[in-house]
Amino acid sequence: MRMAIIRRGVLFAGLWLALAGSEPGSWLAGVPAVGAAMALSLRLLPPSTHALRLAPMLRLLWDFARGSWAGGLDVARRAFDPRLPLQPGWVRHRLALSPGPSRALLGNLLSLVPGTLAAGEAGEQLLVHCLDTQRPIGQEVAWHERCLQDALGQAREGSDG
Repeated sequence: MRMAIIRRGVLFAGLWLALAGSEPGSWLAGVPAVGAAMALSLRLLPPSTHALRLAPMLRLLWDFARGSWAGGLDVARRAFDPRLPLQPGWVRHRLALSPGPSRALLGNLLSLVPGTLAAGEAGEQLLVHCLDTQRPIGQEVAWHERCLQDALGQAREGSDG
């Protein structure tokens, strides 16, 4: 808990410094603002017992960039094809991520990939709208979910750690 307070304090103080500059007088308002921001962030997003893991996070970022590039090319190809080959629809993916911010992060990542849009949850399933239901969207979502679990240090079902 102590490290979370220190990290968030440094983060919010750095943000204040970037926004208000290094004028000493700005800290008259900055210190209470940083304190309030820290308290609110700890209340709304309590510190996690899971630590971010660098190598899996880099793999997730690489996979996201690659998926975004491929999705953008696919959407562009479909847009310029005179036949406009689309088979839009919904895919339901059973989530393994624990409820909370990690699920929201997965939905946000998927929504940033062209051709897919996470539209919410129905129980333990993530609803994903896609441009082509013939593509293996479920496998792609599962892959992103596994990468995110690894990056967040969350144990997967059926794994030892």
